[in-house]
Amino acid sequence: MGTILGYLGIHVLKREVIFIDIALAQIAAVGSIVAHLAFEAHGDSLLAYICSFICILLASVFYALIKNRISQISLEAIIGISYALAAAGILFLVGIAPGGHVHIQHILSGSLLWTSWRQIITALIVFAVIGFVFLCCGNR
Repeated sequence: MGTILGYLGIHVLKREVIFIDIALAQIAAVGSIVAHLAFEAHGDSLLAYICSFICILLASVFYALIKNRISQISLEAIIGISYALAAAGILFLVGIAPGGHVHIQHILSGSLLWTSWRQIITALIVFAVIGFVFLCCGNR
């Protein structure tokens, strides 16, 4: 996991989009919360992952289009603004959700100590697939 994240981190630095990771993480959280509010999907459900992935894809397309069209504003500034908007959106959406105060407490405190083996194994499988794709496609 560390090798793949380090490899991706070097590419992020080369492309000079330093804060893209935290912005996309916030946008993925928005997708998960929307899935919870709209479809009553729980955090580990496939539907929540799909909604998060769709939000990330839309944001990625937005960043790709903006990068080539707007030269007066740096891409880093646009990424920072989208991070702030996503964070505000999360607080708003969780605030209107039933039991939202508990979710806000988990978002702000983190829950690394309560990671389950299922989550660890899922992460290992995802990283193995990504590593295999990197190995097959070569270093580009």
